[in-house]
Parts: sequence; C-alpha cells; structure tokens
Amino acid sequence: MSNFLSNSLQVLAMALPIVALSTQSASALDRRDFSVRNNTSQTITKLYVSSTDSASWGSNILSTVVPSGGSRKVTFSDDSERCMYQVKAVYRDQTYDWGNYNLCQEAYVDYIGNGGDYAPK
Repeated sequence: MSNFLSNSLQVLAMALPIVALSTQSASALDRRDFSVRNNTSQTITKLYVSSTDSASWGSNILSTVVPSGGSRKVTFSDDSERCMYQVKAVYRDQTYDWGNYNLCQEAYVDYIGNGGDYAPK
C-alpha cells in the first residue's frame, strides 16, 4: 500500500507544475481578444478599434494586411473593463465597413459580402 501511495504522490508532484502553467497561460488572455475574419473580396489594409464612447478612431492596429479569406488576432493589453467597441475595417480602395461589438461576448468580428459599404467623404 505504501508503494501505491508513494507512486501517487510522485504523479501528483509532476502534475502540479503543469496545472500551474496552464492556469498562468489562461489568465494572460483578455476576454476582449478577438479575431477579425475577412470574408469579402477585398483586402483589409487598416483596422481601427475604439470604445463606443470615444470620439475618434485612434491608430491603425494592423501590422500586415488581412487578405480576402484571411484572419488576424487582435489582443488587448490594458486594464479597462469596457466591453463595447467599434471596429472599422478599411479596404485597399479606401472604402470601409464598421460596427459595434460586445467584445466580452464575441470572439470573432466577421466582414462579409463585397466589402466597402461606406466611402470616404
């Protein structure tokens, strides 16, 4: 019986660091992180994310374009508790689409159709 107990304790001791590492990785994720998916026929060249109560879009957050059929992960690194955001995709021809999203509940922002419901003024 003591051999069984000894083996059980060894297995438990080896498993604890794995559990701790998994917990640490999970806590590094922000619940607002999402993927933008481009299901249009155009390339997304710029992406803007701002809180719905903001008066401006801020800076383009894309480091590379999102081709037709492609996707990109967007991660948050602030301490805000906000959930409601506007996300704006600008296409190569400068037309754009945007919408309001609850990023605490949505893991994907999908752009569909031909792209470019709005044109610059």
